[in-house]
Amino acid sequence: MTGAPPKQGTPGAPTEAAAPAVMASGKELAIQFMAAFQKTVRSANLYARNNQLLAKFHHDTFNMFTALSKERGDLEFGVRADRLTLGGEVVLQDGDRESGIPFRLYREGIRRLTLEAGMTPPEMHELVAILGAPSRTSSFEEDLVTMLWKANLQHVKYVTVDISSAAYTTPGAAAQETQEQESDQDAAVRRELDALLGAIYQGGRTPAGGEDAVRGLSISVDDLLALKALGNERQGELETLQHATSRDIVTVDEPRLEAIRKELSDESDAALTDRALDVMLNVLFRVKSGAESRKVLDQLVALFDSLLVSRDFRTAAGLVDRVRSHASSNPSLTDPNALKNLTIVRQLMKVFTGEQRLTAVAVALNETQQQAGTSMADLARLLTGLGQDSPASLLTMLSGIQNPQHRRLLCDVVLGIGLPPASVLAPYVNHSEWFVGRDVLYLLGHSKEEEAQKLVLESCGSQHPRLRQTAVSMLGRFPPGAADAKVLVALTDADAGVRQVALKVAAQRHLTAAVEVLKTVISNPGFEERDLAEIRSFLMAYAMLGGEDAVAALDRILNPPLLQKGAALLDRLRNSVDAAADSQKVDLRIAAAAALGAIDSPAATGSLQKGAKSVIPAVKAACLKALNKGVEPTPAAPEKKA
Repeated sequence: MTGAPPKQGTPGAPTEAAAPAVMASGKELAIQFMAAFQKTVRSANLYARNNQLLAKFHHDTFNMFTALSKERGDLEFGVRADRLTLGGEVVLQDGDRESGIPFRLYREGIRRLTLEAGMTPPEMHELVAILGAPSRTSSFEEDLVTMLWKANLQHVKYVTVDISSAAYTTPGAAAQETQEQESDQDAAVRRELDALLGAIYQGGRTPAGGEDAVRGLSISVDDLLALKALGNERQGELETLQHATSRDIVTVDEPRLEAIRKELSDESDAALTDRALDVMLNVLFRVKSGAESRKVLDQLVALFDSLLVSRDFRTAAGLVDRVRSHASSNPSLTDPNALKNLTIVRQLMKVFTGEQRLTAVAVALNETQQQAGTSMADLARLLTGLGQDSPASLLTMLSGIQNPQHRRLLCDVVLGIGLPPASVLAPYVNHSEWFVGRDVLYLLGHSKEEEAQKLVLESCGSQHPRLRQTAVSMLGRFPPGAADAKVLVALTDADAGVRQVALKVAAQRHLTAAVEVLKTVISNPGFEERDLAEIRSFLMAYAMLGGEDAVAALDRILNPPLLQKGAALLDRLRNSVDAAADSQKVDLRIAAAAALGAIDSPAATGSLQKGAKSVIPAVKAACLKALNKGVEPTPAAPEKKA
């Protein structure tokens, strides 16, 4: 069926101006053409021939065919049950056994379909109509081969094979053949068939009248059996020829061979592994085919995973370093190889730093104490390589690391790479795991951003006492103002650890405003019930910051008025009866004596001299020691009897 080509400007007329602005090339263009061709074939059953949408599909498909034929010449498609191949590469994969183009061609015995360069739009329309026609439902209807023969398309060739041939395929193989399964016999005959078809197509054109000598070719069972026999004879001849003409490519004497064997046996497994990595990466960054790159990428990712599982962090770190070495820091926009390498490196690093693999590294950090031979230096090197592009990505591992030293190692690695901005660290401060917030505060302590200081000040009011303790301990270097207020509040915190840290920071900052707060704390009736170490710290800090102003309050603790203590207490102390019951208050007085000893003033000395007259030996000794500036008093020698 023929017809005049559509006029320019009408739907379906292929023009150079209507071609896409950017056209793919090579295999990608072939895949795009077959996808468009398949869509057009399926649409032929849905729309009338004059439908504008169908005309657009025809138009786009023909433009792609024109571009592809200019690049590759005649398009010779190999036909399999579920795919079409072009030049040995799959360009259409379709397992549909109802309307799929590959299976319909295969079922009708067509094993090769050729679209010649110069094919016209009407021929393309007619081919689409034939392939889009409903499958025959009875033996009286015309089959696909008959319709192609009747259409007599000048630029379409096809080769059919008798599908009943046992030499080519077994009964039902057309319905069972898959990409993974093909018998050796089928493969051998297929190669012979391809060679025969290639020879036919080489001489398929004749100059007379522009007609083709071969348009529709059918190969029978006898032809296939003859091909098989011919192939067996050819193989035997080749084997005989190979035996007769065989020769050594290179001659290596035995001493040299022994030296090579020794060199290989002496090479360590680590050296062999490193060499294998270099080979794989050289292949990856030199291949030009996307399919080959994908294979090597998959192998590298699988190798990296196996290294993590086996805890071989030295090799894993080496792999990461080698990958990074192939990326230029400033790739030229005009250098396609540099851009390609950079893309490969980024893709690999994105895979290496995925959540699943970082979790595996965190698990390894937890196991390093049980794993013999695990080097923290190798782990640090691996972490540095993984976090080179985004140090913040390493922070996701903190919650999964149990050992505080290993978390500190991770934080030091982040600092070594480069501290992320405070805005990036902020979400981790209020993490559900308090120790994550503490580790991030450690990082914020190395930041000079104003936002970092704000986060530390806010953490002083955290709900978790350990986080408050860490934040308050960082206030020593903060400027006056908000930090002083946070320290004063921390002095009265409900947690003893926070109060102790606040005392140290107050002394470090020489915070005189803390004197009144400390006076209130030590005057509280419940103060004497606190831990002895905290009592000593508070009284000493009060003495150091208050100086002469602290003497009065400390004197009341060291030398309590007898009227307040009561006569009963005085009797017990004088007679040393049940002194253990008052041991806590005795310890309080001893701590007050030590604090007064730190104040160099007449009032403090007078208070200590008064305390040295105490009837309690421990209090008396503490006062004498404070008067002697820390020197223990020498006990008096016993008097000799006459």
